[in-house]
Amino acid sequence: WPSVPYLVPDDAIGVAYGVVTAVQNAGLAGIPLMVAAVYTASNDQYIPNVEILFVVFAIIGSASALLLNFTAPQLNMRNPITFDQLEQQKNDGG
Repeated sequence: WPSVPYLVPDDAIGVAYGVVTAVQNAGLAGIPLMVAAVYTASNDQYIPNVEILFVVFAIIGSASALLLNFTAPQLNMRNPITFDQLEQQKNDGG
């Protein structure tokens, strides 16, 4: 959420927040359905299959965070840059 203003032009921030909200709501609706499907397919046993699902989610989230930090260091929020500066870097080839 806090990175939206850094990554999106000023005239599209509202749309970007709308998209982020829609994606979050889709996850909030879909994940319980996935958990219920795994639970039902496991003969109503929570452990180990549902736990494995949550571990897989954690691994995917951690890998995504690391991948973003290593592949796009210019987006690191320790030294935030504006969208215009990012566009300038792209145009300059750097």
